[in-house]
Amino acid sequence: MKQPTSLRRYLFVGSILWGLGLLLVGLSVSFKLFESHMKARHRGSLEVYMQQVSEAISFKEDRPRIAIHILDPRFQIPTSGLYWQLDLHSDHPSAVPAPILRSASLNGSLLIVKAPKDSHHLPSARLSSGGEVHGPKLPALRQSIPFDDMRFHLTVAAEEMVLDPAHAFEERALKYLEPVLILAAVLSMVLGYLSVRRGFQPLKEIKDRLHVMRMGQSNLLTGRFPAEVRPLVDELNELITHSERTVARARADAEDLAHSLKTPLAVVTNEAERLQYAGYDETAEIIQQQTKTLRRYVESHLARSRAASIGPRSYTYCEVKISVDRLARTLMRLHADKEVAFVSDVPEELQFRGNVADLEEVLGNLIDNSWRFAEGRIELKGEQVPCEHEGDRERKEEDSCIRLCIDDDGPGLDAAQRENALRRGVRLDQERSGSGLGLTIVRDITNLYGGQMKLDSSPLGGLRVILILPGSY
Repeated sequence: MKQPTSLRRYLFVGSILWGLGLLLVGLSVSFKLFESHMKARHRGSLEVYMQQVSEAISFKEDRPRIAIHILDPRFQIPTSGLYWQLDLHSDHPSAVPAPILRSASLNGSLLIVKAPKDSHHLPSARLSSGGEVHGPKLPALRQSIPFDDMRFHLTVAAEEMVLDPAHAFEERALKYLEPVLILAAVLSMVLGYLSVRRGFQPLKEIKDRLHVMRMGQSNLLTGRFPAEVRPLVDELNELITHSERTVARARADAEDLAHSLKTPLAVVTNEAERLQYAGYDETAEIIQQQTKTLRRYVESHLARSRAASIGPRSYTYCEVKISVDRLARTLMRLHADKEVAFVSDVPEELQFRGNVADLEEVLGNLIDNSWRFAEGRIELKGEQVPCEHEGDRERKEEDSCIRLCIDDDGPGLDAAQRENALRRGVRLDQERSGSGLGLTIVRDITNLYGGQMKLDSSPLGGLRVILILPGSY
């Protein structure tokens, strides 16, 4: 079987890709700074040419004149890459300039100037001849020159090779390289994130496997894991196996102790019956009541021992309706001397995730209590509801629970009595027989399954018991 890729390799590759991404971002920022530096150099060079041309212009006989001999010689060479143009100001923004004077380097073309986006950018200019604009965008500067009631615009433009021959190639390469660097940086970071995410995937797989175990669909953590995670998986499996053995041994000891007490209790019960036959009714009744109490204690400890042994191997599914119907038949025979209508509304597909004996222990105690206090009617309704797990959204979305409501038309309990009824050993009615362990056992088993039990007033006038237990997955 092919071994899974090392977790260390994923994290190493992810860190390298992230480092590469940050390096590329740094290079992109450096190029941006370089570009700003180049623009500043271009502005400085254009300002020098602007000052040179503006000093060479003079106005004689109401017309501008130019002293060509003080200008840079390249202004006189056609298409040299260094240009100037003087035109009359127009208030119309889209008007074509009407040049009064222009450099010989324009070779009959015009300079069409476009205003910059903001003060940090230079204006741009392009050559135009025959009404058609052609050539690349040129860095330019524009200056307003007032004269009498007229205003002129002086424009100076130059190709980048003219402004800074040493760095012109780098600037042209920068225009193409910058988006490539940004794209490469984003791609490197995305790949680095995916690599790191893939590196942590085994931890998510362990979480998912543990959830499957909690659902009773697996006994141990299985699957292919990286070498760095495999020891953790092995230790968890050993811990699970050891815990199950410990719980099983403790449960067996508790059951052995409980069963060893049943024989003496049976002997005491028989002796009580003999006393009753002999005419010692009061003494026999006391012994029988105490024997029943002891037997109830034994049964409660067995129930808690069984529920406490809940683990991955003991998770099964049982149909709630079957258990309810079976308990109803048993309790009808047990309370045959009392006419009570028992009505159940439990869907056939409703399932409890746990031991059927625990479910019947819980429902048996609750229905038996309701039967003893009810005046004529008991209602049991079951439904499937979402689980409410605090601080765990995934479990809340994935799990489902069952909600069981048991109502009776008995005397009921007020709020203080409902709170007191959940205390260990407290009976709902001190005048009736019983050990008071029923609701306590129900609460203990419910808590061991991660469920809830609530007491409330019933619409029938008596007590309502609400149970929330784990349902089908």
